Amino acid sequence: MSGIANILISHQRADAVSRMVEWWRELTNVGTILVAYGGSREEFEKLSGFDKVYVDDDRLRVADAQRERQSYESVFRAAEQWLEASGCAFVHLTEFDELPLVYDLLERKRVLLEEMEADVIGYNLRRVDGTHHAHYQWHMSTPSCLSDFRDFSVRKDSGIILSMYGFGSFWRTKCFREVGSVHLPQDVYLEIAIPSVAHHLGFRVKSIDGQGSFMSPFREFSTRREIAAARNAGAWSLHSVKIAWRKPELLEGL
Repeated sequence: MSGIANILISHQRADAVSRMVEWWRELTNVGTILVAYGGSREEFEKLSGFDKVYVDDDRLRVADAQRERQSYESVFRAAEQWLEASGCAFVHLTEFDELPLVYDLLERKRVLLEEMEADVIGYNLRRVDGTHHAHYQWHMSTPSCLSDFRDFSVRKDSGIILSMYGFGSFWRTKCFREVGSVHLPQDVYLEIAIPSVAHHLGFRVKSIDGQGSFMSPFREFSTRREIAAARNAGAWSLHSVKIAWRKPELLEGL
């Protein structure tokens, strides 16, 4: 197996999704792309020119990601057959609002994964059990959901809980598929579920460091000046840029 499979999650209009795919293709030169689409069925039917899969899951379509415990379980399952057919050794999983800024973004992540001898790497990875971390504290309102990891954990300490951003993760395909095969019986927010499941299955989960100032779930980069400044400052990619695909003029001249 060789190559990198790039899974892009979006719910935007079809024209915006097409611009997103075109940017990823032209900038990163990665042709193995799957759009995991969570918007309306009508917009999904308009998508063409690339591989796509419709993800019909209310836990993907939530208004408050943390409090409603958004899940990507259905995204992992929906991508399974496509990923197997792709024959790719690695998987990049991200959301529509991560904007790649360097042509070798995925190769940089692959090299980093190999250098760290990891099975999955992601942004803002941290151990959160026993802390005041907001996601952990919210889950403590139903603490039994965090004990589900113990049912399959191969770790000596089965109580470890990790947190990691949901966008921009890079995987060995074996790890991605095994994590995708796990169904947690109770709702766990994806930023906790994904890294914690991987860890308790015995995989090596490590952090992408040095890019933190460009990877924020709270800040919106909405001007060409901000995007250009981030690229000049060494950003591999930028998050969150939600309007880029709706307003293509934002990216002109970059």
